[in-house]
Amino acid sequence: MQSQQAKNETMMTVMLVILAATVSLYLRIDQFHHFASRHLWAEDGNVFLNDASAGWATLWRPYAGYIHLYPRLIALISQCVELINRPNILICGWLISYALLVHAIARLMRSVGASPIHTAAAVALVSLQPQNGEVLFNITNSQWMMGAALFTIAITPQHGTERTSLLRLGVVALMGLTGPFSIILAPIIILYLWHRPTWRGNRSLYVVIVATSFIQAWVLLSSDRATQPGTIAPFSEWLATLSRQLTLGAGKPITYFAALLFLSLSSHLLLKTPKDSTSRQTSVAAMMSFLAIALASAYASKHAPMLTSPLSSGSRYNWIPYTLIILYGIVISARADKKTRLLLMATVALISMKATKLNIFEELQFQSYARLSEIKPVIIPINPVWNTYPGWHISAPPSDAIQPKADIDTDFPASLLRKDLSSTSISTVEDKNILIKSESGIEHAVLDTGDRCRNHLSVGLEIDLKRDNDGFVTLRWSDSKGFPAQNSLKRWYPNGTITTQFAFQRGHQSRFLQITPIDSQGTSIINSLRIYCLN
Repeated sequence: MQSQQAKNETMMTVMLVILAATVSLYLRIDQFHHFASRHLWAEDGNVFLNDASAGWATLWRPYAGYIHLYPRLIALISQCVELINRPNILICGWLISYALLVHAIARLMRSVGASPIHTAAAVALVSLQPQNGEVLFNITNSQWMMGAALFTIAITPQHGTERTSLLRLGVVALMGLTGPFSIILAPIIILYLWHRPTWRGNRSLYVVIVATSFIQAWVLLSSDRATQPGTIAPFSEWLATLSRQLTLGAGKPITYFAALLFLSLSSHLLLKTPKDSTSRQTSVAAMMSFLAIALASAYASKHAPMLTSPLSSGSRYNWIPYTLIILYGIVISARADKKTRLLLMATVALISMKATKLNIFEELQFQSYARLSEIKPVIIPINPVWNTYPGWHISAPPSDAIQPKADIDTDFPASLLRKDLSSTSISTVEDKNILIKSESGIEHAVLDTGDRCRNHLSVGLEIDLKRDNDGFVTLRWSDSKGFPAQNSLKRWYPNGTITTQFAFQRGHQSRFLQITPIDSQGTSIINSLRIYCLN
């Protein structure tokens, strides 16, 4: 029976871990305005939400060469609610994946006898590791949370007669079928068990991980990704990439020094620790796993492995290696003196402070687009915004279950369009068409909507136009001559005859609409406009 002291320590650990995780996430949030929808990211729309409409068969549909079971499951669950609320489900799904990682770290630290404060510090340091924020708050990158949790679970020893529950085995199977990480982990498990028979208490977990690795490997070898040609960077770039992984992406002298101090001190503690100790075995397993996943991550960009820096577009590839290298040092210091532990944690904290930034997501007015989708098919843009059509998006057909009320002005008279007062070009109205010539710079047209949609939540706008060049079409709204940057949307479209779609929250500053039909020199013809007043 667990003593009262042990129970108190467990409760203290839980409270401190929750506090550390909550504060860490709060520090990575830029703002709470439309939080869930702003964090819709890339494959959230194109792959998971769009595919989910086809039903449960999509659970096993490979993407990028492997199975993404967890994000597809969450996307399927989100189909139970209206489109406007689905981002909330996806955010909850990501939070669950993060909670699984936090739980795995806490369990690992408990297995090596770490104190509650030391355990909470481990959670905070992993959560605040050098990162641009790409892996945070979106279901697409929940696989990196699941992958890090899977590695952490695999290197956590199971003591005594503790048995693995079916629920835990099921969660591990879910992790193994989410991303290619079980493929990388399986050889490490086999090799380590060969030399460390005492770790065979985890054999049921390891069997599940190895089994999922075979499934993922079979899917990968059957995909085009396995045979994709590509050049391989010189060996020197691979060494430089591995060095940067080991030093947590340190790019400045002070952070590089901190990283070397962290590695030196950790390795010193490792050599001083008895070979048969749990903390030493766990740290060695963490380092072996780090080397495997670091090389695999670099291979994902084998033509230019240095692109996988913590602050670049490939920062997601660093999440698992950085988690493991941090755990390597934190675990081996579990039994060290207080000053040593503090010094180790301070080095990681210093690096993170200097190599972490917030990923500021654009506000793309998802809620308003979702309201527009209730009455007509809409291509809803999501982050990141790229120079391509349709780009990252959600395909939203109208819902038969919803009968919204909307006031629609079809063929809105072009004569109400006027030349922007700041423009120097000549805009002419011919019947229902307006011709906009852009000869020396970007030109605009302004529409005065009067009191239209004054009592509605959102405004939708469709513009039929023909233009010479491809590029962005920009819409701005205001109640005055000035159009603030925050009241704007831009979407990339090809040249020729196109129909653009915009939707935005009505607010108090949306009487005037500024339309920029082309962002380069050329000629554009606005043929017609449709305004939708959305409830």
